[in-house]
Amino acid sequence: MKKRLLFAILTTIMLYLAIEVLYAVIYLKLSWILAFKHNLILRLMVSVLIVLFGLFIYKLISSNKKPNLDEQFKELKDATIKAVFSPASLHVKSTNLLNMTFNTLPIEFIGLIRYHDNSLDFINHQGAALGKFDETILLNHEPKGDFQKALIQFHNKKIHHEKRLLKKKTLLMIHLKPKQLTKPIGMLVAIFKKDALLDEMHFNSLDFLAQNFEFLMSLTYKKEQALQAYKNKDFKKTQLFLIAGIEPYEKMQETLLYEFNRHKRYKTELSLILFQIDFYENLSNIAGEQKAQEALKDVIDLTKKSIRQTDILGHWEKNIFGIILADNTFRDASQLAKKLQALIDKSSFGHSVGKITCSFGVSTLIKTDTIETFKNRAKIALQKAQKTGGNKVEISLAAHTDNFSAQKG
Repeated sequence: MKKRLLFAILTTIMLYLAIEVLYAVIYLKLSWILAFKHNLILRLMVSVLIVLFGLFIYKLISSNKKPNLDEQFKELKDATIKAVFSPASLHVKSTNLLNMTFNTLPIEFIGLIRYHDNSLDFINHQGAALGKFDETILLNHEPKGDFQKALIQFHNKKIHHEKRLLKKKTLLMIHLKPKQLTKPIGMLVAIFKKDALLDEMHFNSLDFLAQNFEFLMSLTYKKEQALQAYKNKDFKKTQLFLIAGIEPYEKMQETLLYEFNRHKRYKTELSLILFQIDFYENLSNIAGEQKAQEALKDVIDLTKKSIRQTDILGHWEKNIFGIILADNTFRDASQLAKKLQALIDKSSFGHSVGKITCSFGVSTLIKTDTIETFKNRAKIALQKAQKTGGNKVEISLAAHTDNFSAQKG
């Protein structure tokens, strides 16, 4: 407002001076006009005044020209969609979107908040809203100032969005609630500049931004849920393996690498057996996960009793288990695999899951092997045993050697 008033005063003064000069040129005596004609300094002064007057008039016209809001918001919308579908992380995307909105709209502050337990956490924010504020606003504490009070009150309401006046500035709050979720997962907060000339399109653009933040945060929420579910499932399996007293996957890989390097240095023997309960997924679906895990534990217990103390039994991948046989030839390994296959086939484990059989794949290290080719040959042998009906042993001596199988009994 002060800038506009000063601009109006200066424009009036320039207009007055221009009129005075025009009056002097028209009504003064001819001799003065001739003197003006030959006075270079006076002519320059008049020229400068006229140019400045023209610039002020142009500034006045251009400042009163209403900006094209449709075009402005279309650019913001297109840039928002482009940012949302970029391969960047949620933090980078939200930062870019908030910066872009902050530079486009007449706002003093914009922030993205995530609900977390008993607090409101700022994921990202732009601007300096009402001075300093905490990054985390505790819901179960007394709010600090009007800004925090407004956020907490809005958090407790079930309405979608709210506009209110906060110290003569319009505060807009929008809940972020994806359709597939029952509760909001956060909010978008914006404070417009004091005395900003607001149009409905300003609020519509923030609504559009909120919808995109809902999409982004819901994707992140789903990923976090899936990761947590995977961790919980993996934790349960790890607990089962610990109870069964076998080595985890990481320890198996570490041991195999150690034995592989020892073989390369000292030319020792090394064999690997991979085995799996036949049709375990079907067993889990029919008998239930708990019964299937009980059967798995019984097979592991039986295997532990049938191998040497120096043999390493552990988890390989998914429902596959491995036995690392240091200083064992392929004949020793194949005999052990056949023994385990027959033993499991004949055993009655005392639970209601029916008959249990296992398939085995055996490989022995050769001179041309890398650790990967060694492991892959055992896995390929196991897959062949499963594909040909299960309850058998497949032995892979080398990539160019024909495999042979041993049926039960």
